[in-house]
Amino acid sequence: LYKSSPEGREQTLNLLGPGDPFGMCTAFAIDSFPANAMALEKSGILLIPGPVMEAIAMKEPRLLVNIIQILSDRLRESMSLIESLSLKEIPQRLASFLIHALTREGGQGMNQLELTVTQRELAKILGATPEALSRGIRKMSNAGVLAVDGRSIRILDRKALGELAEGD
Repeated sequence: LYKSSPEGREQTLNLLGPGDPFGMCTAFAIDSFPANAMALEKSGILLIPGPVMEAIAMKEPRLLVNIIQILSDRLRESMSLIESLSLKEIPQRLASFLIHALTREGGQGMNQLELTVTQRELAKILGATPEALSRGIRKMSNAGVLAVDGRSIRILDRKALGELAEGD
């Protein structure tokens, strides 16, 4: 999911995986979806009209609890993105992104990540230019925090990565 400026600048808001719902902020509203969506690979989508969602929710209250959980997660992610873009430097943003991605993929013990996006797309996610991201990766690699081979990133020092993400 991303937003575009009239000048053509893009900011990635969220990177979704298979089965992840989106557009839920408009499920019970009249507004249109406030962002754009683009698939990075061949995908299919299921559109459930608001009135249908509302009818199902009346019969299945658990659906509303699930929607609230998803919206709460998205709100937390949005707040984290705002913090990252406004308060963190690129290496800190990358460290935060990697920790989040590693946790999402396989838990705390995982130290290897295969990126599903290009470096250009990753730069958009982090609100950086590709060149600035490349410099940030090189700086982290030289410091012994990570090693990069194509789209594969291996974390060499998980503690240092965590400290960098926290701004230490």
